[in-house]
Amino acid sequence: EKTINLELKEDKKNGWFGRAVAGAGSDLNAGGSDGGDELRFEGNLSLNRFKPGQQISILGMGNNVNQAGFSIDDYLAFSGAMRQMMGGGGGRVQLQFNQDGDNDLPLDFGDNQGFLRTWAGGVNFNQEFGKKADLNSSYMYSNSDKEYGRTSTRQSFLPDGDFSTLSQSAENNITDNHRLNLTYDQKIDSFNSVQFNSAFTYSQREAFSGSGSQTFGAGQVLQNEGNRTYQSDASGTNWTGNLLFRHKFARKGRNFSANVNFGLNNNDSESSSISENKFFDDGGQAARVDTVAQDQLFANDVGNWGARGTYTEPLGKRRYLEFNYGYFRTENRADKDVYNVTNGERYYDDLLSNTYTNIFGYHRGGAGFRINR
Repeated sequence: EKTINLELKEDKKNGWFGRAVAGAGSDLNAGGSDGGDELRFEGNLSLNRFKPGQQISILGMGNNVNQAGFSIDDYLAFSGAMRQMMGGGGGRVQLQFNQDGDNDLPLDFGDNQGFLRTWAGGVNFNQEFGKKADLNSSYMYSNSDKEYGRTSTRQSFLPDGDFSTLSQSAENNITDNHRLNLTYDQKIDSFNSVQFNSAFTYSQREAFSGSGSQTFGAGQVLQNEGNRTYQSDASGTNWTGNLLFRHKFARKGRNFSANVNFGLNNNDSESSSISENKFFDDGGQAARVDTVAQDQLFANDVGNWGARGTYTEPLGKRRYLEFNYGYFRTENRADKDVYNVTNGERYYDDLLSNTYTNIFGYHRGGAGFRINR
C-alpha cells in the first residue's frame, strides 16, 4: 500500500487539459524464441474538463510493451481526487491504493514479467447540484493478455550418482474487467442528509498453463518424464450497495445515523487438467505410465446484508456517550463437482466433490464513552 499527499494551486482549478502519447516500432527480437510480436506499440489518452461543480474525465490506453495500466497522474484525474483538490479548503487530498489491482482503474506498478498486452478505457463524471447534492460516477473497462515462459536445467551431484533435470513451462492468461461506481450525496436540510454508494464489477478470465520435465541419469539415460496441462474459464460478478441516513439534532453534538448495506457475489468456473508421468527402465523403454485427467465445475454464490443504527449524546466538555446496534446476515452457497476422465469418459468423484450452504446472522450492540481532545 502506498500513500501520496498532493496539493493543487488555485489557478489550476478551471478549464480543459489532457495528454496524448502514441508510438510504434519493430521488435528486434521478432521471430526469435521469445515469442515477441513483430510490431510493438504504445498509446495513452487523457482528457479532462473541469469547471466549478463539474468534472468529466476520459481515459484510454493500449500497448504490448509490458505496461499493465495507467500512471498516478491518470489515477488522480479519473478517480475524482483532482476534483476534490479543486474544491474549497486547502485543496489537499490523500490517496491510498493497492498493488493487487483492487482500484477504480488498472495501475502500473512495474515489475511485469512475461509478454503483456493491455487495453483499458473509461469515463468519470462528477457533478455538484447546487449546494445540496453531489454525484460521483465512473465506468472502467480493461483487458489484458499475458504470456509467460520459462526453461531451466538443473544438475545434481549425489554420492550414488549424478542426474540432471530439464524443465519447461508456459502460461497464458486473458482477463476482461468491467467496473462501475456510483456515489450520490443529498443534503435534505440543515439537519438531515442521505448518501448512497454502489459498486458493480464483472470479470472474465481464461487461463492456460503447460509444463514438462525430463530427468536423466548417468550417461544421459532418460529415467522419467512428466507433462501437465491445465486450462480454465471463469467469470464473476460483485455488486455492493450502502445507504446512509444522518440526522443532527438541535443540540450540538447530538447525532443519529442509520446504515443499510448489501452485497451480492457470484463466481463460476470450469477447468480441466491432464497429468502424465512416464518411468523408464535402464534400456530407455517406458516401464510405467501414470495418467490423471480431471474436469472440475465450481459455482459460488454469496449474499449479505446488514443494518446499523448509532446515537451520540453529548455530555459536555468534549465528552460523548455513544450507543449502537446492528444486525447482519450472510448466505454462502458453494457447489464443486469433480470428474475423473478415463478413455474420454467422465466419472463423478464423490470424495473430491462437495456442496455446502452456510447461513448465519448475528446481532451486535454496544455503548462507548469518548473524549475529544
